[in-house]
Amino acid sequence: MKTFEQFLNETVQALNEQTYTAKEICDYLEVISDTPETDIPDFYMEKIMRSNATFELKTLKIQDLLNQDESLKEYVMSGEDRYEDSDYEPTLDELEYPIVVYDGEVIDGYNRTGVLYRAGEKEIEAYVSIKK
Repeated sequence: MKTFEQFLNETVQALNEQTYTAKEICDYLEVISDTPETDIPDFYMEKIMRSNATFELKTLKIQDLLNQDESLKEYVMSGEDRYEDSDYEPTLDELEYPIVVYDGEVIDGYNRTGVLYRAGEKEIEAYVSIKK
C-alpha cells in the first residue's frame, strides 16, 4: 500500500509531464489541499470542471502575477502567512508545488507565492489554463 506522500509525489510527477485536463487539475488541488488552511472553495473546483479547461505547466514571474491579480497582490503585500498560527508547517517540497492559475487568476498558491516572493524568488511554477 502506498503512503500518502508516495501518492502525492506520483500525482505531482504525473502532472509535470504533459498538458492537463480540468479533472487532473482538480485532483491535484484535492491532494494538496487536504487541510482547512489550504482548502480550495468548491466554487473554483466546479468552475474549472464546468469549463473543461486545459492547463500547461509554466514558469511565471511572480511580479507579473502580482500585477495581474489584485487579490494575490493584496495578500502577498500584507505579509500574511497562512501557517504562522498553525501547528502545521509546510515543508520545502510543499512550497515548490506549482500554484494554479485559472483564467488569469491565482486560485491556489497564495501562501506559496508570498513565501517565495518574500524570500527573494523571482519566478514560480504554475499550472496555467490555456485560452481556447
